[in-house]
Amino acid sequence: MKILLDTHALIWYSEGNKMLDKKWIEIIENPLHKKYFSYVSLWEMNIKVSIGKLNLAVNLPIEIVPKEIEILQPTLSDLNELSKLPLHHRDPFDR
Repeated sequence: MKILLDTHALIWYSEGNKMLDKKWIEIIENPLHKKYFSYVSLWEMNIKVSIGKLNLAVNLPIEIVPKEIEILQPTLSDLNELSKLPLHHRDPFDR
């Protein structure tokens, strides 16, 4: 299975937060699953830390990404598709 972790899932997993259901912890920790995380989420975390909306147990957001989770870089094609996504709410990082 391929898993794309969102910002909160990675933060909660990395910090051992009880908000992350045990079922998801098992899925994340399963060595047969390929895990991904978006570089854009690191950008989001960095912005939220800098404006005081997010406190992390580590200084830099990049430090919370375990080595077994691959960080995906956005491509030009991804950016082209971004304009086609519906605007469900105003958070640009959830698009």
